[in-house]
Amino acid sequence: MPTQNRKEILKKEGYVETSGPGGTRRIFTPEEYKAFMEEIDAYPDQHKADMLRRMLKPVYHEPENKKD
Repeated sequence: MPTQNRKEILKKEGYVETSGPGGTRRIFTPEEYKAFMEEIDAYPDQHKADMLRRMLKPVYHEPENKKD
């Protein structure tokens, strides 16, 4: 994904970008991220689920038009 498009998408409030192993990145909408985390929570092997949760570190971006 081109950097410019990624930055435009991440300006939307609530979007989460994960940084995974080997520099892989994925952008989630708020609903997708919530559903993904619920699936990890329901995974039968909690040790593997915890490892996956740690591997997919969220990279949070502040919206440019932050309201104070």
